[in-house]
Amino acid sequence: MMIRKNIDIVETLMPDEAVVVDVRNKMFYTLNSSARVLWGLLGKKPKQLRFLTEQYRKELGIDGSIAARDVRKCIRELCKRKLIVTQPCHDCC
Repeated sequence: MMIRKNIDIVETLMPDEAVVVDVRNKMFYTLNSSARVLWGLLGKKPKQLRFLTEQYRKELGIDGSIAARDVRKCIRELCKRKLIVTQPCHDCC
């Protein structure tokens, strides 16, 4: 699965919190610490799920199974708010 930021989202990163704005509906969202790390890892280009999970694990220094669970949970929440877009990268995804 490939994951990327929604192009309609503008980010405002402050030292102590991350706020993103959906310019279509003028909604503001504050990201929790896990989502903030994942958001930062996404960067400008689409990323594969396994790459994001590994980078997340390294960033936080946690076990792989915990990282995988956290990343899946964050992705579900960010998708629900339409802040990110997911798409299959192969027929198997």
